[in-house]
Amino acid sequence: MKTIRVILNADDLGMSSHVNQEIFRLMEKGKLTSATLMANGPALEDALRQLPQFPQCSFGVHLNITEFKPVSEHPDLAPLLDEKGEFRKDPHARRTPMTSELKAAILVEYQAQVERIRSLGHSPSHFDSHHHMHTHPPLFSVVKELQKLTQINRVRATQNIYTDQELGGRKLHTLKKWIWNSMMSRGGSTKMTKGFTKFSTFMELAPQGKVFPSTLELMLHPGHEFAEFVQEVNDLEQDWETRWNLRFEKISYLDL
Repeated sequence: MKTIRVILNADDLGMSSHVNQEIFRLMEKGKLTSATLMANGPALEDALRQLPQFPQCSFGVHLNITEFKPVSEHPDLAPLLDEKGEFRKDPHARRTPMTSELKAAILVEYQAQVERIRSLGHSPSHFDSHHHMHTHPPLFSVVKELQKLTQINRVRATQNIYTDQELGGRKLHTLKKWIWNSMMSRGGSTKMTKGFTKFSTFMELAPQGKVFPSTLELMLHPGHEFAEFVQEVNDLEQDWETRWNLRFEKISYLDL
């Protein structure tokens, strides 16, 4: 039986004290192996104070241009901001033309977010992004340049495992995902899992006999009130690893 090496990553660490509490509670129980920090989140420092309790887990940067205030305050970020100077929520950013000026400003902002976390004493293991903006095709070159500037070579893949209902027959969509993952990992310098999906998607596909890749990241959002996210945590806290004829090894991004 093939062993699937699985990363269980919680997004949005630093968003609020409640989100922090739920993520760390699940880490204490051994249910999560990784999380990503929002450098501009209101509860970032609260989260950072607790990281030393979990040396076995990886903690990356949840790059964010779709919520809260920028770290860099770069003037060319203006198309992404509301009247309060905060990032407009997704899908605004995806609908905004990515001019060369805006992409340059996003690179500055992303680097500032990484450096803020480093300045507070933590060396990030990897990065992903709020609302998956790091996988937005116009920002591909920004992500690659960010890797060079920060020397962070572990990156979340773009989602490549779906239920039929999620995909809705969009074969071109899966092709685009394959191209992004292939280009991001080309040359071998970038480390990613071979598969990435939501925990809820995994829980739906596993009973159907889905064949999963040898390394897999599953995304969760503990502490959020959306019904899907609440159900994910409920399922996570059950003995999900022994439900099917599958063998799992829990790893973190530090193990890639």
